[in-house]
Amino acid sequence: MAIIAYLGSTVEAYNNEAKDRLNDLDIYCPEHGCKMVLHDNYEREVKETGEKIKIHRLICHDCGKTQAVLPDFLQPHKQYSAKQIEAVLNKETAENPNEVKATASTSTKRRWLKTMGAKAHAMASMMNALALETVGRTVSLITLTGMSYVKQILEIAKCLPVFESSGNALGIAYMHLGQRYAWVRHL
Repeated sequence: MAIIAYLGSTVEAYNNEAKDRLNDLDIYCPEHGCKMVLHDNYEREVKETGEKIKIHRLICHDCGKTQAVLPDFLQPHKQYSAKQIEAVLNKETAENPNEVKATASTSTKRRWLKTMGAKAHAMASMMNALALETVGRTVSLITLTGMSYVKQILEIAKCLPVFESSGNALGIAYMHLGQRYAWVRHL
């Protein structure tokens, strides 16, 4: 699972604040449990806006492995922002992907509905299990019925501790699950 953290709510805020915010977080090696430190970065483009950002990578000095930390408004292995992907997933029952207002092509939207829909469903289930584990309650399946997976994630997140985010459901899910697996300590 990718490491996702709140590092600024917009590309501009991210570019100005990411390094400082990363230094304030405790991010641990998924394999060894030791604290990771800033190592280097690489450039990435947010496709729908053309904005470029530097993705920071951390290194584990015990094993030498590096790990990229994405801002919560991006998704691993995706060129578009979480906002674009979530716009499509919120309309997952739409018969025609062209009905969804997003800059991605129809084939990309269809792929998101297929692959990201399944991922969002799994994330919602894991978050409900996390809610039971950490706060002793879950969101009823009856409550979640008829909601898109994105809306399910946001509903379940209401049960969990709140920490700063850009407001994107997928980013929130990644941050909660990353904390569950002790990679990132947000609180």
